[in-house]
Amino acid sequence: MNLRKGLIGVALAASMAAGAAGIASPAFASEGDGVISFGEFVVYRDCSIFSPFYDFATDHTNYSGIYFINDFRLVDNDASIVANYSIVNSVNAFAGLSYTGPKLVLLPLQSFSLCETATAFNNQISSHHF
Repeated sequence: MNLRKGLIGVALAASMAAGAAGIASPAFASEGDGVISFGEFVVYRDCSIFSPFYDFATDHTNYSGIYFINDFRLVDNDASIVANYSIVNSVNAFAGLSYTGPKLVLLPLQSFSLCETATAFNNQISSHHF
């Protein structure tokens, strides 16, 4: 693990654990509102938790037509960090549409960096389910 990946992991863990980090806790998560809430699956565009992101509250067989919040890029196949903000459920993220291709399992409050990673994902996340 290089220092950059280690710092990203520490920063994500800290932000996910702290309510003061801007994580809302409404009665239910509201998808695509730009507010990261407990119970959501979040996809970050760049290798930073401060980059454009999209917050998902439901399962998605594809990300067709979904753009990162305040950005011009589509979410599909352009994810650098994925994070599960659920405190109860795991999230299964897939490289392919309709839950196909390589699968990444994120346990509750777990994140994973696809940056500089020689994996089957290569920044490609195209579907997920809780």
